Amino acid sequence: MWNDGAKLLELEATKSANSGVLPDTGRKKVLVIEDHSSLNYLLGIRLRHEGFEVSSAFDGIEGLERALSDGPDLIVLDLGLPKLSGADVLRQLRSHPAVFEVPVVILTGRRDYEVPGLFDEWCSVRRVFHKPTPSSRIVRVISTLLES
Repeated sequence: MWNDGAKLLELEATKSANSGVLPDTGRKKVLVIEDHSSLNYLLGIRLRHEGFEVSSAFDGIEGLERALSDGPDLIVLDLGLPKLSGADVLRQLRSHPAVFEVPVVILTGRRDYEVPGLFDEWCSVRRVFHKPTPSSRIVRVISTLLES
């Protein structure tokens, strides 16, 4: 596990409340943490088309920073991320009160990906998608989750 994750969370938590935060447009905010730029881009386009405000991160460290600064209503999280795995990102997010209850939709390219207890421990994981899954299906689930 990345030991500096807790330090990063502490640093981000001490920033000004408005520093780096996306402006409140009244639209639901989705953070996509996905290292494959084409999938990240495609999900962003589809989500914007559905009326969501979207921010993107391409590795685990950037994802943690964005989660704390952007105040997302939902996080799409790839498990196979560079710099910090998606599982470690999830663990770090769950230790921070500002994002503890933010719903998470997991993406993974591995069908055999096992993190014992990872999804049981945090009820914020709402759905797990195995790649390849059509982006339209992912967006449909996100829309449903954010309507409720």
